[in-house]
Amino acid sequence: MQDELERLQYALPQVQAVLTAIEEGAPVTPQYRALDTWLWQLRDAVECAEDVLDELEYYELEKAIRDRDDKVRGILSKCKRKFDGFVNCIYSDGTLKRLREAVKGLDRVVAGMGPLLQLVNGLYGPGVKRQKLQEVRNARETSSLLTESEVLGRDEERDLIVKWLIKPGDADVSAFTIVGMGGLGKTTLAQLVYRNESVQDYFDPIMWVCVSQDFDAVAITRKMLEGASSESFGDMSLNALHYILKQKISSKRFLLMLDDVWNDDKTMEWEKLVAPLKLGQRGSKILLTTRMDSVADMVAKVMQCKRESLNLNGLEERDYMSLFNKHAFLGMNPDDYKNLQPIGKQIAKKLGGCPLAIKVMGGLLNFSMDYDYWKRILKEDIMNLRQGKDCIMTVLRLSYDHLPTNLQSGYKIGELRKLRDLRHLCIRELENVRSSEEAMEAKLNEKEYLKSLSLQWSRDRSNTAEADEQLLDNLCPHINLKKLRIKNYQGVKSPCWMTDLSLINLTSIELIDCKEWEHFPPLQGLPSLNRLYLSGLDLECFQAFESLIIEQCEKLEYLPLEFFRKFNILKYLCIEKCPKLTKRGISGIQLPSILNQLTVGSCGDLEASLLWSANLTSLTLLELLDCASITSIPPAQVCARWTMLSHLEIRNCAELSSFGGIQALVSLRSLEIRGCDKLIAVSLRQPPFPNDVGPKNAMDCFLKLGELSIDHHMLLLMDPLRSLSSISRLTLSDNSQLTTLPDKWLLQNHAALKNLSITNACSLQSLPQSMTKLCSLEILEVWNANLIQSLPDLPTSLRTLYIIECHPALKERCQKNTGLDWPKIANIPNLNGMMLSLETNIGSFYVTPSMEGEIQVEF
Repeated sequence: MQDELERLQYALPQVQAVLTAIEEGAPVTPQYRALDTWLWQLRDAVECAEDVLDELEYYELEKAIRDRDDKVRGILSKCKRKFDGFVNCIYSDGTLKRLREAVKGLDRVVAGMGPLLQLVNGLYGPGVKRQKLQEVRNARETSSLLTESEVLGRDEERDLIVKWLIKPGDADVSAFTIVGMGGLGKTTLAQLVYRNESVQDYFDPIMWVCVSQDFDAVAITRKMLEGASSESFGDMSLNALHYILKQKISSKRFLLMLDDVWNDDKTMEWEKLVAPLKLGQRGSKILLTTRMDSVADMVAKVMQCKRESLNLNGLEERDYMSLFNKHAFLGMNPDDYKNLQPIGKQIAKKLGGCPLAIKVMGGLLNFSMDYDYWKRILKEDIMNLRQGKDCIMTVLRLSYDHLPTNLQSGYKIGELRKLRDLRHLCIRELENVRSSEEAMEAKLNEKEYLKSLSLQWSRDRSNTAEADEQLLDNLCPHINLKKLRIKNYQGVKSPCWMTDLSLINLTSIELIDCKEWEHFPPLQGLPSLNRLYLSGLDLECFQAFESLIIEQCEKLEYLPLEFFRKFNILKYLCIEKCPKLTKRGISGIQLPSILNQLTVGSCGDLEASLLWSANLTSLTLLELLDCASITSIPPAQVCARWTMLSHLEIRNCAELSSFGGIQALVSLRSLEIRGCDKLIAVSLRQPPFPNDVGPKNAMDCFLKLGELSIDHHMLLLMDPLRSLSSISRLTLSDNSQLTTLPDKWLLQNHAALKNLSITNACSLQSLPQSMTKLCSLEILEVWNANLIQSLPDLPTSLRTLYIIECHPALKERCQKNTGLDWPKIANIPNLNGMMLSLETNIGSFYVTPSMEGEIQVEF
């Protein structure tokens, strides 16, 4: 056995020679069958070894052979080490025999490799290398057009650069360099600057040149001229190019943007490049992007100007989390995956705020919304990341290694047939599959352990609907599949394996941007289905399940009456951003009585019909968002049926002007109202509170010991809110016009009110003297209270007090022992539970109790 291993070790350098040649050249093309056949033989030999060595993970072998790079060398070395270890152990004769056969198989493949070396040398000669170099150049090429739909977290840097560009400089022509490691967004920032209106108005011409690693003065000058005009300058000499450029810029204030500059040592080439630029009108500027700080030194040296640069850092947490969520949860609602959000936050944090790394990693995680998959990425991969220039390459390599099916060089969908134990699979760019017959070779219907499957086409492509339909028909999964996602499918009809109702274990279906899909399968035949997510579809009929989300179907006009009648087990319904929906003569919509959560938003005249649905006796949460057609909450006889409703949220319902019979919601414990302008207009016409505020008994059941959150204090004048007397928590948000607190209403609720929060109290001048009568108040929060200069006597029940951005005078009055208001906070009895936070625009201090009962002031 040891002899066989030694033969394999002897032959390994030959394997490495071939693989090195492949690595440096282009992918194997179909006409070179000999090398391609040998590579397949090598894979088969390795598969035989894997059958014996269960410790080797098979998918790594498959991936290594596909890659045709140094991974194969590493795996063969790994095989050799495994064999060495096994030889020293005691195995049965059968095991040793299989080991010997596996080594012999590898040995035979290696022995037959010698003749292929000459073939490799022919396949990957200088011509192929030049072609590959040109492909790399093309991939790195950039333009002045912004490729991002949204740029996060770079406004401050953009404004700084724009300010520098349009201010007069010390030199006739000066330069500014954006420096940062790969992936931080230097090019994107430069594109933002380019399209800024102030920049466009200030400079003429503006020239954009992508330099990259090949720093050639002639080529760059030619690109500058082509950027400043629509002409082509062919093979002109540098002298001719300089003459033309001098004519174009000598009397103008130009801006030259050099993107992706790498060279910092070719002084002569730099001198040739900048010679005509020095003749530009005073105020002309050069803006560069580079990974190398030394490039800023070089350009300042050759331009004989002050060195000015910006070292670009990673995004702040708020921005990088927004970017991460955009890519990791693309096409879905992050709130549906709250279990993944803490893991995602840990992963995003380790990426150092690098936009490219975040986008790549977010796309990788978007392949599978599975908890174990995300946890594995965090544990096995991201923990190995290091900050610096290697971080980007590490993340890019991770995205390559974890790529579920395609996009790796030379991969064919048919190779999935050997991956026996797949649990989660995402196949992207399905338009690249050559035929529907090739799709059958993946044998998805034999993968009994497959739990989730995502099938995605690219958005912009030329495939026909018929081609998509045939391809999808031949990607039939195993009956055990539980989750299915289909995106950008252009077919009209459902695949046969959905219509024949064979997927009896399917629990979730997501259909995204399948705009031509017309014939939907009869979902009542899928007994396990409890979730359907639809986005960007033009469907007209659905069936019954536990959870239904219909959003952004802008062309959807009609849901037939039968649609509502068959919702026998529906518990959650969300219809949003479908503005053309109409009830088409439906007099009454009957939603199932089992429904417990309903979200209605921007869905045409179907909004009111959904609210008037009878028998919502199990409804616990109702959200009305951007409902333009709702003018009133349903009357009391309808609300009285919602006996379980505990949370009601109303946001941006512009036409809402009446609370209707809201007081009949006897179980309501949380009411939130935001952005209802007509409701506020009605409240402004209501009479003020009477001076004599007596006890209120009529509304004992409505919001009893509940929470009320409103964005305008005048809403408290409207019935039934003005009659409330047992609210435990009140939040007044966005109160920029609030000058005094509604103390009479507060006194009306004094026995129950425990928490009072006022945000944006920028006009609030003082807290009322009646605060001391709020005998149950435990928490008081006042934000942006920059006019409050003193405190009244506070209730003895108070345990926590926050006054954020207070007036400096209040800070002085609350100084320990010496401040005039200190006795008002020092006498709070439960010191261990009290915290006073006073923040001003010049600093902050916190008053906290010590464990011994003393109050400490920390600045």
